[in-house]
Amino acid sequence: MRAASRCPEATGRDHPAQQSPFVPARLSGVSAGASSAGPSPEDVVRAVDKLVDECLETCLWYQRPDYRPGTNVERWLVLDAIQKHADVSTFQRAARLKQWLSLLSSNASAGS
Repeated sequence: MRAASRCPEATGRDHPAQQSPFVPARLSGVSAGASSAGPSPEDVVRAVDKLVDECLETCLWYQRPDYRPGTNVERWLVLDAIQKHADVSTFQRAARLKQWLSLLSSNASAGS
């Protein structure tokens, strides 16, 4: 049985996030070559939802089993919560996703 304070990413195996510090972990369809353009907002939402799913039993034990953040503010807050209870690799994964959320928010603000 897993320790309650650890998220599933603490397996010690090589992780895509360890390969490039600029590409958020496990964003489908995003390669290191695409890092300058960044992922689409939909990719970021999917990646946050996936991380939430993986951490519901460990880092987010107090949340409803069907919890999904609906706004970027909620995504930011849930990533903060994950970081408070996560192992190092999951903490770093959440930090990268927060960077992409921030970039998307900045791009949206600059475009308006």
